[in-house]
Amino acid sequence: MDRETLRELVVDYREKGYTFSKIAEILRERYGIVKDRQSIHGIYKRAVKSNDEKKELLVNIVNLYVLGYKKAEIRNILLGMDIKTSYYTIRSILEENTEYIREVQLRYIYSIATSISDGKSLEEIKESIVYKDIPPTEKGFKKLLAEAYTLIVKEACIKEIAKVYRDTEDQELVEHVIVGLGIKGVTIKDIKARL
Repeated sequence: MDRETLRELVVDYREKGYTFSKIAEILRERYGIVKDRQSIHGIYKRAVKSNDEKKELLVNIVNLYVLGYKKAEIRNILLGMDIKTSYYTIRSILEENTEYIREVQLRYIYSIATSISDGKSLEEIKESIVYKDIPPTEKGFKKLLAEAYTLIVKEACIKEIAKVYRDTEDQELVEHVIVGLGIKGVTIKDIKARL
């Protein structure tokens, strides 16, 4: 059995509630691997630490990417944080985690939209979305700001369209208004939910 498989087995058994002694016994009986309780504990501890480091790397890369940094810039920033990784690893993480990237983008977008609604200045907003004392790039900030304003305007449009529906109760008229405004992704169901 290779090291990675052994590590995953140990973590899996531990997460199921087995003691390190019981895991050692299972490995000996089922796989012919002789390890004592202490070595199983060491394997588990290193595996958990490795998983934490992978998660931290993912979070760092995605946040920097969302703030507008390119892959090579991310690598240099991480090196400055004493985190060594390759350009290939950064690219792979970004390609494999598109849902998480969108989740982080939306977190920043909602934060910016709230700050806009609270009347904060652009400089205050920009300062509020730094990550580990690293500010967004101008391009990254503008992209997030544009999406936040789009969200605000779309919500305002939906509220007004809801008034049209409330006043007329004419679903066809409301659909024409939605099409006329060119708002994508808004349905009558969304409008009715605002009533």
